[in-house]
Amino acid sequence: MYAIFVVGRKVISSGFYSISKTIKYTVSKMSDEEDYMSSAFLEVKEDIRPGLVSKSVKRKFEIEKKRVESNKIFKTKSRKELEEESRNIGLESAIGSDNKGFAMLQKMGYKPGMKLGPEKSNNSGAGLIEPIKVIVKSNRGGLGREEEIRQRISEREGRRHKLKVYKEHETKLLTEEFRERMKSKIDDRRLMKDLKKCQKICEQLDVENGITEPMRSWFWYSLSLEKKNDDEDEEDDFDEEEEEDLTSEEKIDFILEYIRPKYFYCFWCCIKYDNEEDLNSNCPGPDKECHDDLSS
Repeated sequence: MYAIFVVGRKVISSGFYSISKTIKYTVSKMSDEEDYMSSAFLEVKEDIRPGLVSKSVKRKFEIEKKRVESNKIFKTKSRKELEEESRNIGLESAIGSDNKGFAMLQKMGYKPGMKLGPEKSNNSGAGLIEPIKVIVKSNRGGLGREEEIRQRISEREGRRHKLKVYKEHETKLLTEEFRERMKSKIDDRRLMKDLKKCQKICEQLDVENGITEPMRSWFWYSLSLEKKNDDEDEEDDFDEEEEEDLTSEEKIDFILEYIRPKYFYCFWCCIKYDNEEDLNSNCPGPDKECHDDLSS
């Protein structure tokens, strides 16, 4: 069974067009077993038809569009715009011979291209070929106000530049200080490592040669780690005071001056030579700089 029911009709109208919207419900072929509440019972179809603009309304719209375009082309300029155009034309064009002032200058000997105004003795004067340019004041500020504003801006820029230079200088100083501090820490660690190595070598050489006590208590690494007792003698107290006064680099120099001539051992070469002649002929020198120069 087929059936078409018109449920409703809604008309929307305006000044230019009308839209008619009809909602139609079509009932498809149904069997007796199908439920009337199922989706197959109703099928909604929308028929939307756009409204048509009448010829009179379209004609009015075209006339209005042409009027707007013609106004843009033949627009009447304001007095300010006309004055600005006239002034620009006058400034861009040269003064003609029909000008009364120009005619007076010609009678006084003026020729086109000559300078007007005072000249210096060296013929490089400040005479003008072109007239002074006209600067139109468009704001309501007093005379000299613009110069004051420019001066304030210049002073502000100067302060900003000084602040920028100061910050860059401070950053550079902090960076250099940090680098020096880190370099000092690295050098201290290296010296402590070299001192420890020197003490161990000195102790090993002394023990191999039957020496039971070092020349100074801090010459041996094992003794430098031991805690000092309260009943130490005066010589030990003197060694302790001497050790506190010396730096790591000075301690290294003292130990090397002891083991080099006595055992013919070069700490920087890490070699024990046979005798003094062998040491002097094969070792670059007694200090680290001699060995660094040789390696470079």
